[in-house]
Parts: sequence; structure tokens; C-alpha cells
Amino acid sequence: MYNFASLADVEAALEQFIPAQLPRPAYTLEQVSALMEYLGNPQDTIKAVHFAGTSGKTSSAYYAAALLQATGKRVGLLTSPHVESLTERVQINLQPLADAVFCTELAAFMNLVDKSGIRVSYAELLYAFAYWEFARLGLDYIVVETGLGGLLDATNVISRADKLCVITDISLDHTTILGKTLAAIAQQKAGIIQQHNEVFTYRQGPQIMQAFETASQQRQAHLHVIARAPEATIRQVAFLPLFQQHNFALVLEVIRFVIDRDNLPALTSQAIQAAARTHIPGRMDVLQVADHTLILDGAHNPHKLGALCQSIEQQYPHQSVAMLVSFIKGGGRNLVDMLQSLIPLQPHVIATVPAGASRHDWYRAAEIAAAAQTAGIISFMAIEDYIAAQQDFLQRPEQVLVVTGSLYALAPMHRFLVQHTGSSPTRH
Repeated sequence: MYNFASLADVEAALEQFIPAQLPRPAYTLEQVSALMEYLGNPQDTIKAVHFAGTSGKTSSAYYAAALLQATGKRVGLLTSPHVESLTERVQINLQPLADAVFCTELAAFMNLVDKSGIRVSYAELLYAFAYWEFARLGLDYIVVETGLGGLLDATNVISRADKLCVITDISLDHTTILGKTLAAIAQQKAGIIQQHNEVFTYRQGPQIMQAFETASQQRQAHLHVIARAPEATIRQVAFLPLFQQHNFALVLEVIRFVIDRDNLPALTSQAIQAAARTHIPGRMDVLQVADHTLILDGAHNPHKLGALCQSIEQQYPHQSVAMLVSFIKGGGRNLVDMLQSLIPLQPHVIATVPAGASRHDWYRAAEIAAAAQTAGIISFMAIEDYIAAQQDFLQRPEQVLVVTGSLYALAPMHRFLVQHTGSSPTRH
């Protein structure tokens, strides 16, 4: 029987569910579908908005939850991975479950899973737990972010015809699993589309749109294609970074559709702006540390890094930039391409590896430095020791300090700041 006294106990218990420990393929819906059936398919008891895409889906999911909450509804939010706490993965009205509640509820859920005899992975377990908890609480809506791809992603077990699918920008990422072309990746992302769903996306390249159109036609779904972000929306949220303006504008169109369909209260301009100011962990997360602006952003592919740099240029023009970067291997991402995306900022780059990062296969600092040189980065250095790298980074003379490269590198920096300042740094 599971019984957790703390989140540390939870983390220890979850180790047995890491995919490397499983005697089966990790990327399949077979086990999680069987588990949801055993549980009575709680994921199908609540209206849902389901997000897939290469870039922007986490931010978009947060915005969707905020806008739905602004209509007076109780909203569940399922995202991954977490940045600072495991509890971020199960949120009610944008508030993670309290630690004690998370521990109690997850223990009860894992005891149910044990009784089922179905062996699930780490992600499958936590996604299924979120669906189970949302149903137990009787929420009005759930907002769900895929973990990887769409077609075979463990979140893709919602069969409601009234599900809304939102597919954000597609680029090359996780090519070893999802396919090596934009068309193949788009086809996987479009796998979240079920019979008669409403589907929303920005107009993208021909190969991508063909995949979306084909999937929609096959499942008798209605595809809504938005040519560009409406100017009126952009004016309302001009305070956001450019890439977040782009994400928010798409989400606002989606939620306005929900409002019309479900006869919800209209959104005021004030409510829209408040939702746009929603704090999204690890996405252009701006802190004030002494006299520095510190940005935490888990950009981990060339497209995301390019969008991050563009937004930094827009919001902090003519300011010098230093970056602390760490990258996980895999996904078909090219290290040189990622570093080339940083060149417009002309940053000083410190390459390192987060402490306690043994669960993932990280590039060594020396490998990143070598790629930086090949990419044309002028000012860079490798510091393998993470604590030494953090200390050097925070003492840099540049005005803007950026931690990026992997979401898993952000929490160690936040913990370091808390330990060395005695309190959590101030967010902008």
C-alpha cells in the first residue's frame, strides 16, 4: 500500500515507473487506455481542450485555463514536464494541488493502479491521475497538454465528440520518434483529432496543413484555420513577448468559440488582459535578481530558441546578454543549429550541466562549447561544475541573464537563488 508523507516520498516511489524500468515500449496507448477503462474513463466526463504542437503548447494551455476560469468555470490544467514542483502537473483554477493533498490523492490512486495489475509508465501514471482527480472534483472543463507528439501520446485517451483540439506551431523536434519531416511530425500531432472535434490552428506550411486537413476529413472534424493573429488582440496584449502574443491570440479565438458554443459569459477587456498576465513557469519567466534581469526559459530546439531571442531583442533592446545553457541529448535536435539560434543576441554563453541531472543524458559542457565555436558564437566558456557555473553566471556584467536550453535546468537555478538569497526572487 502506498502512503506518502512528502513529495520526496512520491518522487522516490515514481522511480519504478521511469520508462527505462519498464519491460515494454514506452510510446504506446495500449496500457494507459486499459487503465482508463478500468477506472471508468474519467477523462470523458468533462469537456476538454486538448493542445498539441512543437512550440507554444504549454503557454497556450495556461492561457486557455485562465480564460475559461475568467468565465466563472472551474478548470483543470494538465501540463508536463513540471519546472519547480511535481504538483504543477495537476492544477485546479491555475493552482497546483497542495503538497499534502497531492500526496494523499496520488497514494490512493496508485493503490488503485496496483489493483488493476496494469503496468504504466511515469507519464502515463501522472496523466491518468490528473484525469481521475479532475473527475473526482467534478470540474467544468479540463485543459490538457500533450507530452510528446499526439497520436500515441498518453493524454490522447479523450473520446468526446465535443473536444476542442488546438495544434500550435510545428517544427522539427523529437525526430527519432515522431518522424524526420514536418509532414510526418504534423501527422503525429494531428493524432489528437477525434471524431467530430473542432480543430484550431494557425495557417502553416503546405505539408503541415495537408496533414491537418487529411486528419480532419478522416474524422469528420471541423478545421478552423487562422491566417494570422488578429490585430485587435495583439494591441490588447502588446506587453507580452512576441511569441506569447502569437500563442495568446490563437487561444483567445478558441475560447471565444467555447463561449459561443456553451453560452458562457463574454470576456471583458480586463479579463483578457489579466489572463494574458498568467504566470507560466519556465516560459519567458522574468525575475529581478540584484541589478540584473534574469530570464528562465526552457527553449530546447532551434525554433524555440529563435523565438526567445527575438522576444528578448524586442523587450530589452540594446542590452547586453549572458546565457547559461544546458542541453539534453536526443530528439534529433542538432546542437550547432540550436546555438546558431542565439547569434542575433551576441550573448556571452556559459555551458554547463545541472547538478543531479543523472536521469537524463546531457551534453557535457565541453561538447556545448565546441558546438558554440562551430556555430559562430564569439564569447563562450565551459564550466562543468554546476555550482561554479551558476556563481560565475550571476556575477556577469551583462544586464540580462538568461537560463535556457532545457526545462530541467530551470528548477536548479531557482533553488540556487532561494538558497543564496534566503527568499524567492521577485517576478516581474
